[in-house]
Amino acid sequence: MSRDKWRTAPEYQRILEILSDYWLTEPDELKVRVTMDFVKANGETQSKCITWVNPNLRHEASEF
Repeated sequence: MSRDKWRTAPEYQRILEILSDYWLTEPDELKVRVTMDFVKANGETQSKCITWVNPNLRHEASEF
């Protein structure tokens, strides 16, 4: 797969759709956590996690 073909892959498009549907367009969404696991062909792994808290909503301090 060429370097830019992943942008048109259905899986990538679904990720963007989920973010848009459940995060960007929902004003009452309090928190969103996106966790990504990357696995290289050689078996090397890496995880990334982003947590976003809506600054427009009040919330009690709690673990996500």
